Amino acid sequence: MIPSKKVNKTEIPISGESANLDSTSPEAKPSTDESTNEATMASLQAELAEANEARMRALADFSNYQKRATENERRSHRAAQIEIIRAILPAVDHLGMALDHATDAASTVQLKQGVELAEAEFRKAMGNFGVKVVDPAKGEVFDPNLHQAVMREASDQMEPNHVIRVLQVGYEVDDQVIRPAQVVVSAE
Repeated sequence: MIPSKKVNKTEIPISGESANLDSTSPEAKPSTDESTNEATMASLQAELAEANEARMRALADFSNYQKRATENERRSHRAAQIEIIRAILPAVDHLGMALDHATDAASTVQLKQGVELAEAEFRKAMGNFGVKVVDPAKGEVFDPNLHQAVMREASDQMEPNHVIRVLQVGYEVDDQVIRPAQVVVSAE
């Protein structure tokens, strides 16, 4: 007899010998194992195909969501622009009327009243959007968070670092300064 190799405690013939197969060896049930493997493989392939389809649907849904979100953002931005424009139109109209009445015969007082009316409309429109005017009073303590010191002047009547006068008012929205008030501050 020719020697044989032992693998997994099953004798495998090396050359032309017929094998004495156990009933417990894997070779004893080839048809059952192969059909089970094929069924498992088919099942796994079906699950994989299903998972790929679900993934593709999810990606398509997300892409559509991104497009809708971008479009909604654009529409929202446009609606905000239109709301702002509608709010300032009365002020623009008042300026136009003031200019129409600015003839040689018109008095300076009437022209001033027209411009004041337009300014009031602008401030009202800005107030509707939460804009607050930063207009410090004379003698108020200088606040670098709200004010921008443009100049320093010596003052006998004012303590150091107090507002002497306002050169340009500032604006803020929800405690966020859009533009600080430009002020002249008393020197030390």
